Amino acid sequence: MPYTSDYLVKSVYDYGYFPDAQNNFPPKTILDIAQRELYDKMIPLLMGADNGYFIEHEDFSFVAGQQEYVFPEYSMWNKIRRIDRVIDGRVRPMTRIEYDQLYLYSGSSQNTPTCFYLTHDRIGFVPVPQTGTVDKYRVYYYRRPGELVNDKNSWIVTNINYATGAVTYTPNSYVYDIGTTSLGVTDFYSSKSPNNYKVRNKTPVTSVMPTFTYAVSDVASVSIGDIAVNKDTTIFPPIPNELHQFVSELVILAMNKITMDIGAYQLRLSNVTNSIKEILRVSPGQRSVGQNSKLTLQGNGLVPNRLIAGRGFWY
Repeated sequence: MPYTSDYLVKSVYDYGYFPDAQNNFPPKTILDIAQRELYDKMIPLLMGADNGYFIEHEDFSFVAGQQEYVFPEYSMWNKIRRIDRVIDGRVRPMTRIEYDQLYLYSGSSQNTPTCFYLTHDRIGFVPVPQTGTVDKYRVYYYRRPGELVNDKNSWIVTNINYATGAVTYTPNSYVYDIGTTSLGVTDFYSSKSPNNYKVRNKTPVTSVMPTFTYAVSDVASVSIGDIAVNKDTTIFPPIPNELHQFVSELVILAMNKITMDIGAYQLRLSNVTNSIKEILRVSPGQRSVGQNSKLTLQGNGLVPNRLIAGRGFWY
């Protein structure tokens, strides 16, 4: 059974010991606390492991004469992993320069961009894209997860007509009677671990419960049993299943903080975060350092020889 928002709330009630006032916290308040704990403590640890968590990429078109472009909408903490240029399906790396180096390119004519720089919320390119450019730029960034909502804010896909795009829903089972009664612009998630998203931001053409109709291409990858939620929400905490227990521990700690000795709180918090780090460090498999997947440059047919000339090799 998947670990959902309602199971997170239930585990907090089951394992926490709170004053009466906090025992009366509604599920939505507990999920809000969980969301903050994920952003403050869990997600930075996963990103710090540098194993690809939360990384996604999108392609965007250059506009002739336009130097700067707004960050992707869901870029978490305005952090960019890397940027490449896409030319006829081929990917070419771009060089990042510092903002203070822009003066070196002042007065340069429009041309094919080869470098990029970052400001608070924008990506800039030099040279400025020229007229007639058809290239795109690919942004790798850390995608902000959806807002945690109760299970009742979701629906189970019970039937799909792939010829018409009609999707039939039934309300998801839920523990707490709190939630929305309507479904709008839709995100679809798999009900099977790791509960990955299937498609996002799909607007129904017609929307009369229990059957919504979407563009046929929008639901081509959706399957019976998948979970539908409103755009930018989710019932699945965005972490590996084995770390779910620590989310409830972090929530319980946060709710107990006001009644705990500060030293005891910091010690318990340190124990929880150290346990998470240890799991991320020693877990076997392809995310382990022992499963290094970096390409060997010398004599590797996948790497153009000219790219390794600077390393002392020339073939």
